[in-house]
Amino acid sequence: MKSLRVLFAAVVAASLVAGLTSCSGVKLDVTDVTAIVDIRSADEFENSHIVGSINMDFDAGYFAAEATNLRRNGKYYLYGKDEAQVSKAMDELNVMGFVNVTNIGSFEDAKRLLPLGVTP
Repeated sequence: MKSLRVLFAAVVAASLVAGLTSCSGVKLDVTDVTAIVDIRSADEFENSHIVGSINMDFDAGYFAAEATNLRRNGKYYLYGKDEAQVSKAMDELNVMGFVNVTNIGSFEDAKRLLPLGVTP
């Protein structure tokens, strides 16, 4: 049953991102977000990232360990290399008990969807 809920949540998130990315000019509200998490590599993050985001490299092998430092009841926006990578990270977070995580998609999607700037 839990797997079914996780799958349903992933499908809903993907649908929301697809719908949001097609609406140019629409920005997500970040006033009550606990953190915006960039799951790309540290090098990619250092090169450029959404202002105020934190880096938790999903492919480095210690993503779950870093996630234990986050509040499980917080609200998180995740972006990464692509939606597939973010979906995998969301799956891990859902298994760990996180319930309010939104897949923003790629870094390019995040730049369009979030009302924040990017670092140079």
